[in-house]
Amino acid sequence: MKGLFCVTAIFLCSFAVFGQNKTTDKSKNETLLELPKIKREKPKIEMQKALRIMEKFIKKQKIDTSNYYLSRVNMIQYGDKNDRKPAWFFRWVNVSEALGDYIEIAVFMDGNVARLPSM
Repeated sequence: MKGLFCVTAIFLCSFAVFGQNKTTDKSKNETLLELPKIKREKPKIEMQKALRIMEKFIKKQKIDTSNYYLSRVNMIQYGDKNDRKPAWFFRWVNVSEALGDYIEIAVFMDGNVARLPSM
């Protein structure tokens, strides 16, 4: 009987010790930072078309991709803070996966292509 009483007492005390405290609403006193609004639009050049443009660029520039594979395609904003342009970003990684041995190409929405510097 004493054991049951002790277990019940410990159980009830644990609620008092580990229970949640009443918290005040801090959002009234703090100002929240607003995130920049991102303007979502359909890309002027679809990814499939950008891939064809990039392949033509690789042939024209005679870039050897025989030991590389296409590992990543992303839509990025390329340029400095005041002049960002949307572009498709393609990364080709060497089969040996050596760090810094990759080819990065950007296809901009106006059809221009640029090979980005790598390590």
